[in-house]
Amino acid sequence: KVLYDGYVSNMGRAGADRSSARPGHSEHQRGLALDFTRIDGKCHLEACFGDLPEGKWLAANAHLFGFILRYPSDKETVTGYMYEPWHFRYVGSELANEMYKTGNTTLEEFFKLANANNYLN
Repeated sequence: KVLYDGYVSNMGRAGADRSSARPGHSEHQRGLALDFTRIDGKCHLEACFGDLPEGKWLAANAHLFGFILRYPSDKETVTGYMYEPWHFRYVGSELANEMYKTGNTTLEEFFKLANANNYLN
Protein backbone atom coordinates (compact mmCIF):
# COMPACT_ATOMS: atom_id res chain seq x y z
CA LYS A 1 0.00 0.00 0.00
CA VAL A 2 2.78 2.39 0.91
CA LEU A 3 4.64 1.74 -2.37
CA TYR A 4 1.53 1.99 -4.52
CA ASP A 5 0.36 5.18 -2.81
CA GLY A 6 3.82 6.68 -3.35
CA TYR A 7 3.66 5.84 -7.06
CA VAL A 8 0.22 7.46 -7.29
CA SER A 9 1.61 10.60 -5.65
CA ASN A 10 4.53 10.73 -8.09
CA MET A 11 2.99 9.47 -11.34
CA GLY A 12 -0.77 9.63 -10.93
CA ARG A 13 -3.03 6.60 -10.84
CA ALA A 14 -2.53 5.62 -14.51
CA GLY A 15 1.26 5.68 -14.16
CA ALA A 16 1.12 3.79 -10.89
CA ASP A 17 -1.08 1.10 -12.45
CA ARG A 18 1.52 0.53 -15.20
CA SER A 19 4.32 0.00 -12.70
CA SER A 20 2.73 -1.47 -9.58
CA ALA A 21 -0.11 -3.74 -8.61
CA ARG A 22 -2.72 -2.24 -6.37
CA PRO A 23 -2.62 -3.32 -2.73
CA GLY A 24 -3.70 -6.94 -2.34
CA HIS A 25 -3.00 -7.85 -5.98
CA SER A 26 0.79 -8.05 -6.05
CA GLU A 27 2.50 -11.27 -7.12
CA HIS A 28 5.00 -10.51 -4.35
CA GLN A 29 2.27 -10.36 -1.71
CA ARG A 30 0.99 -13.71 -2.95
CA GLY A 31 4.44 -15.29 -2.77
CA LEU A 32 4.63 -15.93 -6.52
CA ALA A 33 7.41 -13.58 -7.58
CA LEU A 34 10.72 -12.12 -6.53
CA ASP A 35 12.98 -9.33 -7.67
CA PHE A 36 16.63 -9.94 -8.56
CA THR A 37 19.32 -7.32 -8.21
CA ARG A 38 23.08 -6.96 -8.12
CA ILE A 39 24.91 -6.93 -4.81
CA ASP A 40 26.20 -3.42 -5.58
CA GLY A 41 22.68 -2.17 -6.33
CA LYS A 42 23.52 -1.07 -9.89
CA CYS A 43 20.27 -0.63 -11.87
CA HIS A 44 18.22 -1.72 -8.85
CA LEU A 45 14.57 -1.93 -9.98
CA GLU A 46 15.46 -0.09 -13.20
CA ALA A 47 15.10 -1.12 -16.83
CA CYS A 48 18.89 -0.95 -17.28
CA PHE A 49 19.13 -4.17 -15.21
CA GLY A 50 18.07 -6.02 -18.36
CA ASP A 51 21.18 -4.76 -20.18
CA LEU A 52 23.60 -5.93 -17.49
CA PRO A 53 25.25 -9.37 -17.72
CA GLU A 54 23.18 -10.57 -14.77
CA GLY A 55 19.91 -9.42 -16.30
CA LYS A 56 20.77 -10.99 -19.66
CA TRP A 57 21.73 -14.27 -17.99
CA LEU A 58 18.51 -14.37 -15.97
CA ALA A 59 16.35 -13.69 -19.03
CA ALA A 60 18.10 -16.44 -20.98
CA ASN A 61 18.27 -19.08 -18.25
CA ALA A 62 15.42 -18.53 -15.78
CA HIS A 63 13.25 -21.19 -17.43
CA LEU A 64 15.86 -23.83 -16.53
CA PHE A 65 15.04 -23.16 -12.87
CA GLY A 66 11.27 -22.83 -13.21
CA PHE A 67 11.08 -19.04 -13.51
CA ILE A 68 9.80 -16.69 -16.19
CA LEU A 69 10.56 -13.03 -16.77
CA ARG A 70 7.12 -11.80 -15.83
CA TYR A 71 7.00 -8.45 -17.65
CA PRO A 72 9.06 -8.53 -20.89
CA SER A 73 9.97 -5.32 -22.71
CA ASP A 74 7.71 -5.90 -25.70
CA LYS A 75 4.65 -7.16 -23.81
CA GLU A 76 3.19 -4.21 -21.89
CA THR A 77 -0.05 -4.35 -23.85
CA VAL A 78 -0.26 -8.09 -23.15
CA THR A 79 0.62 -8.06 -19.43
CA GLY A 80 -0.64 -4.61 -18.49
CA TYR A 81 2.67 -3.72 -16.85
CA MET A 82 5.79 -1.94 -18.02
CA TYR A 83 9.07 -3.77 -18.57
CA GLU A 84 10.56 -5.10 -15.34
CA PRO A 85 13.71 -7.10 -16.13
CA TRP A 86 14.24 -7.81 -12.42
CA HIS A 87 10.79 -9.33 -11.73
CA PHE A 88 10.60 -13.11 -12.11
CA ARG A 89 7.74 -15.43 -11.30
CA TYR A 90 8.10 -19.04 -10.30
CA VAL A 91 5.85 -21.28 -12.41
CA GLY A 92 7.74 -24.57 -12.07
CA SER A 93 10.22 -26.18 -14.42
CA GLU A 94 7.69 -27.97 -16.60
CA LEU A 95 5.62 -24.88 -17.39
CA ALA A 96 8.63 -22.56 -17.68
CA ASN A 97 10.27 -24.90 -20.20
CA GLU A 98 7.04 -25.37 -22.17
CA MET A 99 6.59 -21.59 -22.38
CA TYR A 100 10.20 -21.24 -23.52
CA LYS A 101 9.81 -23.93 -26.22
CA THR A 102 6.55 -22.49 -27.57
CA GLY A 103 7.76 -18.89 -27.50
CA ASN A 104 4.79 -17.80 -25.36
CA THR A 105 6.75 -15.62 -22.98
CA THR A 106 3.85 -14.44 -20.82
CA LEU A 107 1.21 -16.24 -18.81
CA GLU A 108 -1.41 -14.16 -20.60
CA GLU A 109 -0.32 -15.47 -24.00
CA PHE A 110 0.22 -19.06 -22.91
CA PHE A 111 -3.16 -19.37 -21.16
CA LYS A 112 -4.99 -16.84 -23.37
CA LEU A 113 -5.79 -14.55 -20.43
CA ALA A 114 -6.70 -10.89 -20.19
CA ASN A 115 -3.79 -8.75 -19.07
CA ALA A 116 -2.72 -9.00 -15.44
CA ASN A 117 -4.14 -5.66 -14.39
CA ASN A 118 -7.57 -6.49 -15.81
CA TYR A 119 -8.87 -6.24 -12.22
CA LEU A 120 -8.94 -2.48 -12.80
CA ASN A 121 -11.91 -2.76 -15.17
